[in-house]
Amino acid sequence: MNRRQFNLALLAGAAVAVGGAVWVHLPASDQELSLAAISRELRSLPLANLDSNGAWSISEIFQHLAQSIEYSLTGYPQAKSALFQTVVGTPAFYVFSRKKAMRHPLDEPIPGAPLLQQQIAPELALQRLLTAIEQFQQHQGRLAPHFAYGELSASQYALAHAMHIRQHLTEFSVNGTQIYG
Repeated sequence: MNRRQFNLALLAGAAVAVGGAVWVHLPASDQELSLAAISRELRSLPLANLDSNGAWSISEIFQHLAQSIEYSLTGYPQAKSALFQTVVGTPAFYVFSRKKAMRHPLDEPIPGAPLLQQQIAPELALQRLLTAIEQFQQHQGRLAPHFAYGELSASQYALAHAMHIRQHLTEFSVNGTQIYG
């Protein structure tokens, strides 16, 4: 690692620390954050009336969420540096897990992941996500290190996935009304 990379990592860590310090004082989420509860919510979404308020379509959001869970089982295509994981990723996950909520750019793809496909029907993308959740819940082996957080236990990963899905659900609306806040 060169000096520039080191300085950028330190700056990113400081930004996360400051932002996290402010955000962590907000009340924690009281919503159930289990993959079982999230799966039930996903199955009850009114797909025919669902709109995305974000940069990605409903299908692309489901594909992105499925990728994240699948990669926790098989390995992420690219990982952030060990320094990033230590200085930024681990503290960020700590803050997220304390808040039971995640904050990240909602149009940021997983590093190295294939492009999301606009032409895939939302129903198929949702089924892929539900299948990924089921596979994760049934998985008994070792989990791949997270690309930003590094090594996570199965319960930490389940929480990370649930928070990730929950944050992306805030992009959904029905007839212009946001359904998750």
